[in-house]
Amino acid sequence: MHHILNTYRPHQARDILRVILQTQIEKRKKVVSEIRKQIVSVKEQIQDQKERRIDNLTLTLLIADGICDEDAADDGAGQRGEGQEAGDSAAGIGTEPASEEGTQYIKAQMACVVYVAVGHSCALEAAVKRHSLGTPSLWTMPLGLLPVHSQPHLDSLHRHCYSLLPSATELYLVTDPVNFKHYEKWAFANNVDSDRIIIAPDSGVSAFKEAISILSDRIPPSTKTIFIDTTLLAPTNPQISSTLSTILTSALPLVKLTKSSQIPILCYFPEFSLASTLDFSVDTFGIQQGKWSLCEFVLEEYLEFAKDSENVEQGVVEERAYARVGVLGNPSDGFFGKTLGLLISNFYASVTLVPNNSKSPAIQIIPNSLTDPIQFPTLASSQKILSKNGIYGAERLIVAALKTFVQHCTENKITLKEHGFSVFYQTSIPRQVGLAGSSAIIIAFMRALIKYHGITHTQIPKPILANIALDAEKKELGIQAGLQDRVVQVYGGLVLMDFEKSIMEKHGHGNYQQIEMRVLPEFMFLAYIAHVKESGKMHVPVRQRWEDGDPIIHEGMNLIASLPLKALEINSTGASDDEETKEIKFANLVAQNFATRRKMYSDAALGGLNITIVEIMRKWGFSGKFCGSGGCVLGVWNGKVDEEVDFGGVEGEGWRERRQRMYGECKRELQLSGAVVCVVKPQSVVE
Repeated sequence: MHHILNTYRPHQARDILRVILQTQIEKRKKVVSEIRKQIVSVKEQIQDQKERRIDNLTLTLLIADGICDEDAADDGAGQRGEGQEAGDSAAGIGTEPASEEGTQYIKAQMACVVYVAVGHSCALEAAVKRHSLGTPSLWTMPLGLLPVHSQPHLDSLHRHCYSLLPSATELYLVTDPVNFKHYEKWAFANNVDSDRIIIAPDSGVSAFKEAISILSDRIPPSTKTIFIDTTLLAPTNPQISSTLSTILTSALPLVKLTKSSQIPILCYFPEFSLASTLDFSVDTFGIQQGKWSLCEFVLEEYLEFAKDSENVEQGVVEERAYARVGVLGNPSDGFFGKTLGLLISNFYASVTLVPNNSKSPAIQIIPNSLTDPIQFPTLASSQKILSKNGIYGAERLIVAALKTFVQHCTENKITLKEHGFSVFYQTSIPRQVGLAGSSAIIIAFMRALIKYHGITHTQIPKPILANIALDAEKKELGIQAGLQDRVVQVYGGLVLMDFEKSIMEKHGHGNYQQIEMRVLPEFMFLAYIAHVKESGKMHVPVRQRWEDGDPIIHEGMNLIASLPLKALEINSTGASDDEETKEIKFANLVAQNFATRRKMYSDAALGGLNITIVEIMRKWGFSGKFCGSGGCVLGVWNGKVDEEVDFGGVEGEGWRERRQRMYGECKRELQLSGAVVCVVKPQSVVE
């Protein structure tokens, strides 16, 4: 009997352990639930405080006409009066703000430096693009990273600021999509988290609204914040250094919790003369002695200042190809369907051909250190860069495009010049988000080759150019590329594409028709995750199921392929509908496109982050679908806002005003989830 009891003791112990573990799990679930409730409550309180602070935000702008020498400053102070003294106090220039009854203050305990790398469209930038400055890698370098005394200017500025303020605990950098990769690489080299690089789709002064909206969710309200231009010559201009030192080292400013706040700005923006139209209350100070920004240099002055030299021969050819948005119908383009695609000017790839100084026939492809893994700031940063961007770069796209282009010209007896050139390339199109970034580089390069060699559209018609570019990706590189990308980038504007099998077999390409923009909703936007951390393997399993005759795939693709024509009917047969009704009908097609695709591909293939973006859009009254293979999502207003977030409209508010209000809320939540959001800017027809 004892033996029998002993044999069951392990089972008894296991059951007891199972009960104990189950009890612990239940307790921890309850704790997690309570924590989540607290998080929601805290977020609501933070959002409420942020809205109170940001509504009347005042920016104290230190620009090129303000802080003078002591005598001039004294004279100006007499003219500016009491309102200006308050501005000086908020900027931290040595005076304490007067107390106000009913106003609460907090002594700031932290400091935050925000480097500004937008709005640098100036003569020097244009000149740099036409000169190699002795170093090919500088061809596309943003001004803030141009070398000064053999090191990036921002390196010396960064060290200078932190020598003045070693206690700084926060650092951010605001840039645009074109220069994002340059500054991301700088961040890796300086041990700065790439999440601290903020992408502002706008430029110049308007970028501040975008940046402040994002940063206000990240920087504690008691933190002293200063915006500093990456082109600022603080390390070499004593007056700037003194001004900067005064701001950074003075007693931390008192931050009002119930009144408007002021943030010091030390940036170069010529368009500040228009600031009165930007809802900013502008106080101007200035610097009158010597140059204070790289933007003020002409090329010769910069070469002398930076000790670099050597110009490049004139005759440069530059071409661009823009990002593509699959509006409706994708991914049926890979399955003999129909698609409606749009070219947008938000992002682009550019390729520049620089003729050789001699008559040498040599062709040299200059690798881009941002798009090709060939150069790393440090050994440690190489692992971060390769993990994020992969081991394959854009150089292989240029090589494959060159091979297929020359092969086509040879086979069709198209004469090419013997004079060689160097190839420079760059792109602002985000990687791995389905905006046709690879094909954009190829199309831009082939367009540059066509222009350089004087080839006409008769010799290489647009449908054939799209096919040559497709061959470079599919035949040479083995990329599973869809058919619509290159067509939209070659034609431009809004394009209806029919890839019906009999048409493809007869002509070797589909039927392509440019459509008027009025077919589209008047407002659309994009959202994508800038720091890609997951991607779906989409097309391979579906392709196999298609070839095996899976009825779910065939029916789904046929349904998606029918949507572009239904979109055209909205403006033809529904001419009596008002604009809101048309936009909602279009949004319903967008939602149908995504739902059908989701059914065929599964959530695992589409990716959790991508689906989250679509769900956030749906919550705030927008239908979403993938622009391409995934990653970037197109949003269109459908008017169906979730009851839990729709607290009723504003009195007298029209549907457009409500749409914009919901877009603002949707944009804020998307940004908090890590997404970059921008309004779609259609690109006109390509000549």
